[in-house]
Amino acid sequence: MNKNIVPALFFGLMLLAGGGSVWGGYEEGVSAYQRGDYATALAEFRPLATEGNTGAQFLLGYMYDRGLGVTQDYNEAVKWFRKAAEQGDPYAQNELGTMYGSGHGVPQDDKEAVKWFRKAAEQFNLGLRYLEGKGVIQDYESAFAWSNTAVAQGDRDSRKIRDMAEKQMTPAQTEKAFEQSKQYYNKYVLPFR
Repeated sequence: MNKNIVPALFFGLMLLAGGGSVWGGYEEGVSAYQRGDYATALAEFRPLATEGNTGAQFLLGYMYDRGLGVTQDYNEAVKWFRKAAEQGDPYAQNELGTMYGSGHGVPQDDKEAVKWFRKAAEQFNLGLRYLEGKGVIQDYESAFAWSNTAVAQGDRDSRKIRDMAEKQMTPAQTEKAFEQSKQYYNKYVLPFR
């Protein structure tokens, strides 16, 4: 998986898990991050991460892993990735797998890397889950929206899911789902590109 991909589907999973309310300061942190104001982003994310916000935990890990506004510190990156990964964040799980694979911040361990990569991979099929109604209520609009967001990030396999969902929808539903996917992309992907 591309190391530059940042939480897109994760946020949808967080919404499904009941963590959909935006914790105070999170939007401010994302806005600061987008501007390159990493000191403000760090100040906004740290208390949220300490309280258990997986998005903030992931982003702190991301900042420490890449040295964005902080001294690069793989141990600190692993700490925050692990906190988010253990709460089910697939992007943090992927990053933790990468850390184990490279031996950054943890002893190099291919078996542990595969464990975390596998956990992440199981969650990246949110569009398919909505299409089939597995683990969620079947919802073609959501299947289209999440799959189209994945397509916009270069995931070719998600095109099939998106197209299957679209065949089940009216033109008005397709338009609504397309607008939702644009919102997901603008909110959860574009800020981190």
